[in-house]
Amino acid sequence: MTLRRNTTADGEGKYSLIEHEKENRIELGLPKTRGEFFVLKLKDVNSRYPLMLYAALACLSGDRGLAKDVFALSKRAGKKSPWCKKPD
Repeated sequence: MTLRRNTTADGEGKYSLIEHEKENRIELGLPKTRGEFFVLKLKDVNSRYPLMLYAALACLSGDRGLAKDVFALSKRAGKKSPWCKKPD
């Protein structure tokens, strides 16, 4: 399996982000650009532990608010999600 974000026919990837705080600006997240991103859905079977690690690293860097919020996400991610599935 490869990341679909790198293989779509139009080269724009599988997902886009709408940044509502910046007049609904659309980010394509193209590889190797300033706006590059990686979408991780909570239903992805692999999502729980990366979120837990992110929360731990945020805590270590002193951002306890972010750590708390991301850890709460991890509790609903991966096999804890009722919609858990392998990524497609």
